[in-house]
Amino acid sequence: MTFPPRSARGPAVGPAARAFTLIELLVVIAIVMALMGIGAAAFQRQSARMKADAVASTVDTAIRQARNSAVSTGAPAFVELDDRHDPQRVVAWGYRVVGMWHFEEGGFEARGAFNHMGVIRGCKSVEGKVGKALYFDGRSNVDCGSDPEFDLEDGGYLEAYILGLTGFGSKQFIFNKKNAYGLSVARNGLLTGFVGSQEIVGDVYSLPPKRWTKVGFAWDRRNSRLLVDDAVVAVGPGMQTPVNHESLLVGDEQASFIGMIDEVRVMAAIPGNPVELAGETKIQHNAAPWKAIHFAPDGGLDVRYHTGPITVDLIQGEKKRSLFVSMLGLTKKSEVISLAKDLDQEDNGKPVKATPPPPPRKALLPAAPRKPLQPPSDTEEFGKTPEAKTGEAKPPAEESKPAEAKTDEAKTEAQP
Repeated sequence: MTFPPRSARGPAVGPAARAFTLIELLVVIAIVMALMGIGAAAFQRQSARMKADAVASTVDTAIRQARNSAVSTGAPAFVELDDRHDPQRVVAWGYRVVGMWHFEEGGFEARGAFNHMGVIRGCKSVEGKVGKALYFDGRSNVDCGSDPEFDLEDGGYLEAYILGLTGFGSKQFIFNKKNAYGLSVARNGLLTGFVGSQEIVGDVYSLPPKRWTKVGFAWDRRNSRLLVDDAVVAVGPGMQTPVNHESLLVGDEQASFIGMIDEVRVMAAIPGNPVELAGETKIQHNAAPWKAIHFAPDGGLDVRYHTGPITVDLIQGEKKRSLFVSMLGLTKKSEVISLAKDLDQEDNGKPVKATPPPPPRKALLPAAPRKPLQPPSDTEEFGKTPEAKTGEAKPPAEESKPAEAKTDEAKTEAQP
């Protein structure tokens, strides 16, 4: 069968002949663009949340690393919150014991941990804080050697118990690695630490004589600290340790401590790998003035530096996520919140109030030593009053009588 040409059959009719109008196409395009916009906004919000989660996880990992270091090594550790670096970063620091001496053997050698043998020069073995101690007379010392582990290039921690038998009239060294670092007692009992040409003085507390006192000096690249009986008495800037081949001395050859020294410990500060925070992330925290989170050897926050839990805020643009560190050293992450000035739709329409920065903290001070009780003199008998000593007893006070009784007595005496 032969069909005529299409032009001869007239225009096409039915569903197959229907086409989209321009208005319909524009509506479809508008709907697609709206859906794409909604999807893009949701993707951006999710991406921001994922970035905030990643930054919080990074900081949380560094905090856990420092805490684990403190527990495993039995030495302090801390997390440096480095807001001066660009970009900002966090660094987990640990301490490693490199020298420890108890002075229990006596003789001419002091056997220390890690096979470190100290040569005793002019010191006498006496009863100490724990077991035996060494008595230093001003020129005696213990030569601990020049092991490279004593260089403490990244920072260190010196610690000992001391008991001065006389007043502190001149500079007396407790530790001295010449031209590198040391710890001494200056005039008037002021504890002094030095690294290279830098020095920090605890000028708010004088060491008491004739009493066992725990002293310490800690430093790293951020700050330095002097401690007396585990209380911070001075804070200074960070110090870089010069490296040399001098021996580490407990005491000194010319200006040694005068008194007893016991339980000596030397630790080296070891930085972990710095973790830089991605993007424009900013750190805010209440760990002032240390700019670090310090952990004690038991894994909890070190009460010498922190009197309460620590909050670390990680801010990315208008998003913030917080990390909370309890006094036990445990961490917890908050949800991501918005810092926008308008009502935050993600926080149930409640405005977010800006938290004021914490006030600066003062250095902790140890309690003032109590004045020792004075024994009675030879001419004074213990437990007796001055009247009993001289034999002059006061007459007993006249007993008070009622007014009526006194009147009757007066009448009786008036009768003949």
